[in-house]
Amino acid sequence: MMEANSAIKHREPWNKGKLVGQKTPFKPKEIWAIRIRLQMDERVRELALFNLGIDSKLRACDLTALQVRDIWHGNHVATRACVLQRKTQRPVQFEITAPAREAVEAWIRAGQGFNRTISCFRAACTNLPTSAPASTPESSTGGSKTLGWIQ
Repeated sequence: MMEANSAIKHREPWNKGKLVGQKTPFKPKEIWAIRIRLQMDERVRELALFNLGIDSKLRACDLTALQVRDIWHGNHVATRACVLQRKTQRPVQFEITAPAREAVEAWIRAGQGFNRTISCFRAACTNLPTSAPASTPESSTGGSKTLGWIQ
């Protein structure tokens, strides 16, 4: 009986030595470094997602669910957008900055004949270039930058 109690006392917490909780936000210098790296690597989709994520502070599920009509008005990207969050069902209004508008417009125009009701960032869209995920063998060996993969 005494051995069982001593084993419980010496058990270490699962998160000992691990960083838990909210992470520190990106610094402006880090944001620009990421943007430049994505531009240099010609990763148009990832640059558009990153820039919209920074501008909107939306969750990833809300970003990837954005439809063209949510951010595209007329023949250009809107300067402001309002999106209903999936988790909270609350509307979020945000400004789309110039770098984000340029990246999103380049991504959407790369689709050639897009449909306003499709998702902006759905990788399975026809005619839209997609970048390879970092975990594929092609990306680690310097393979093609525009592989068609499904999320």
